[in-house]
Amino acid sequence: MKIKTIIIAMILVTGLGWGEEDNREEYLKKYPVAKNAVKLKHLYSFPNDNDEQDVYLKRARKLKIIGDTVVITDSYRNKIFMFTLKGEFIRSFGSRGKGPGELLNVISVDQDNLGRLVVQDDANRRIQYFDMEGRYLDSFKVFSTSQDLAVDKKGNIYLTPLQIYSDKKTIIQVLNPFGISLREFGTHKFGKDKSFTFLSLDKEHDQIAVAWIYFPKVKVFSTNGDLLADIHIKHKLIEENQQKNQKAQFKNRRIDLHKAINAFAYQNKQLFLLKTFPRILILKMNLKAEIENEYWYDFKAAFNAMDLAVLEKQNEYLFFILQILPENQVIVFSAPK
Repeated sequence: MKIKTIIIAMILVTGLGWGEEDNREEYLKKYPVAKNAVKLKHLYSFPNDNDEQDVYLKRARKLKIIGDTVVITDSYRNKIFMFTLKGEFIRSFGSRGKGPGELLNVISVDQDNLGRLVVQDDANRRIQYFDMEGRYLDSFKVFSTSQDLAVDKKGNIYLTPLQIYSDKKTIIQVLNPFGISLREFGTHKFGKDKSFTFLSLDKEHDQIAVAWIYFPKVKVFSTNGDLLADIHIKHKLIEENQQKNQKAQFKNRRIDLHKAINAFAYQNKQLFLLKTFPRILILKMNLKAEIENEYWYDFKAAFNAMDLAVLEKQNEYLFFILQILPENQVIVFSAPK
């Protein structure tokens, strides 16, 4: 089971469809920048490899902005890294293992209402709690692997399965801070075996969004499980990916899958969807499925990313993109609102 989980995780990390990068120039011509799209301004990147401090990322998985701290998980090094918003290293903690405070294929991280870091220690089938200094506090067992984690204002934990095998399987499970199941909700309708999802929680409005990696679909729920929006992303490139993925599913060729969405963020009742091929593209959408703005940047090499965080300033957005190709780094862009 663990071997299968690792193989699936590797597919999710690689991201580009088989041979997709060979056609990058063709796709740049086929899908030009939208007329009113806003070009992103590159500000800075971090970390820069520093072997003396052991500060480098090997297989970055998730990024979370907590207050004025950027928290990153690395599933290969089984560490959690913390930086300032400017990319200055604060600390790292974690090591490979099964004991208290040790990690095995760490995935996602969030903060609860008590200020604790809630860490998805996936291969150990458990949730662990740490303080912001990286000290181990507590843990509890879970019974299955998950693709993503989010924590609400009450400290309840939301998990989405690594794979959804059946149309009848729920896509969000809610646990209380002690690991007791509270409720499950949400379904999908995209066929079996290859429906991977990830989460983003709008704590201010008690809403949680779930996005499908390989299909142009986002659903928004209240934290109680009421469906608020069922959004189909109407964008030509993303819809083309959906068509390719449906054919790949029919032929049972997992290697041919193309990510429709690389990452997303949901906050203040707004969706920010990241697509990294053939260029960096961020779609800002409302809950009526309307694209309000497009932000773009041409990266002169193969580019892939695992996560997106958005910091809203008075007159601009700061986009923190967790890049995994060609390097494991956070790249920070700005754009006017």
